[in-house]
Amino acid sequence: METNVPTLPTGKAIVEGKPAIAKFQMSIKDAGYRYHGWVDKQKFVHNDLDVEANKGKIIGSWVPVWLFEVSADTAWHGEVSHTETRSRTRYNYVEKRDEHYEEDEDVWEPVSSTHHGSYLIPVSASRVITQKEIEGLNFKQIDLNKYDESYLDGWQVQATDLNKMEAEGICNSTVGALEKLACMRQVERLNGCSTKVKYNVSNFALLPVFVLSYSHKDEFYRNLINGLTGEVIGNFPENKGKKILFTVLKVAAVVIGVIVLLGILGSR
Repeated sequence: METNVPTLPTGKAIVEGKPAIAKFQMSIKDAGYRYHGWVDKQKFVHNDLDVEANKGKIIGSWVPVWLFEVSADTAWHGEVSHTETRSRTRYNYVEKRDEHYEEDEDVWEPVSSTHHGSYLIPVSASRVITQKEIEGLNFKQIDLNKYDESYLDGWQVQATDLNKMEAEGICNSTVGALEKLACMRQVERLNGCSTKVKYNVSNFALLPVFVLSYSHKDEFYRNLINGLTGEVIGNFPENKGKKILFTVLKVAAVVIGVIVLLGILGSR
């Protein structure tokens, strides 16, 4: 494992006691390979992006999080539709008589039900790594180990800036949003829902994350790499000319396709 790594502008202020630890499953070198592969898959990366130089800037970092295993019960109400054929009448002013006809109409009916969900929610306790980024790193199955000081050798530890009560507030909002999405899938039109969250297991833990920060043409970019799975998130400098050309060619292909189709239909 690499031990000589750059430092992050954070400290080792673990104020919530000794955390559980999910150990790194790869080295910084491995993380560099994952980053390189991720860049190769992007369509509009700027031609002069120095990927090799960026790989040397990757830092291994322990991110403090609150891990909540929760269950949620949601009561929801909404509407579903069905089509009914209705008889209609209109007056024919030319023939001076009523005309009867049928017309299909969408009819909405109220429905209600419940939804149950179980979630593992990591809430970032660090100012360096945002909650959106922690969610984007997609930590799912996490094998936690008992705290051991030796695990920290060679890696930076970010300061803890969020207590458990604050983290529970973020967790409640996250679970509420997930439950709302789940309820929306069960009904055509969701009008409202109410969620009760039950906390089953709560852990204060350190999760392994590789951090890459760099600038390109005076713009700042950052990538994060999941230290368990190698999943990469973040942004990168785009080649705007390449992106515009791709869009123009795509539009041109559609236009040509329409012209060809019209030509075929016109010749019949």
